[in-house]
Amino acid sequence: LTAPGPICYVHFMEKVDGLLEGAASRGVTIRQCKIGDVLRGSSKAIIDLAEVAAQRLELAITGAYEWARTIIVDTHTEAWEVVQLAKLGGLTPDTKDEDQVRKGQLVYAELNARWASMMKEFRINGVKYNRTNLIFIGQTKAEYRKVAGSTRAEATGRTVSAGQKQMSFHMDVRLRTYYKNGVYSATCEKPWFNDAMRGFEFSGDDMLNFPVVMSMITGTDESEWK
Repeated sequence: LTAPGPICYVHFMEKVDGLLEGAASRGVTIRQCKIGDVLRGSSKAIIDLAEVAAQRLELAITGAYEWARTIIVDTHTEAWEVVQLAKLGGLTPDTKDEDQVRKGQLVYAELNARWASMMKEFRINGVKYNRTNLIFIGQTKAEYRKVAGSTRAEATGRTVSAGQKQMSFHMDVRLRTYYKNGVYSATCEKPWFNDAMRGFEFSGDDMLNFPVVMSMITGTDESEWK
């Protein structure tokens, strides 16, 4: 929320009211798009409800390029689940109907293409409409590794990104955020074209804000990112 406004904040019923009010008190214009429904019932019922949510997600992002300087999706992990549910009616093989199982990889090729379209749209509209920023917030999950000589997997104690597997590929900049001993920090995992910044840690409020992060990664003045 330190990125330039106006901000389009697309979220899946996240607990954001206090955070958004804090940003608004600093003079940032924020418009929310809330996406979500009770997705239960038959596979057909879930598909119908999720398709409405998926279209709302896509339309919110597409429309925001005309007025927003920054578009935030919180979280891309949930957005990817909605896109999957809109096609499959479930997130695990046992909830897919037999027709979807037979289609196999063709189904996910279609899903991945729909997902990637949001990123491709940014390449066009992000430049066309006032240099709009597109920011995705993602969840993490425990990392597991197969035990040698066994079908069993065990936790490594580390975490990995949860969501669509090509998200890192699509992003220009990727940060892994942390909170420890009362201090927020972020490690730069993907620094666009500036590989010297890979592994750099931004720590504390003075560093961990959008203009500072982007100016350091790109070697430009902070004013260009405000």
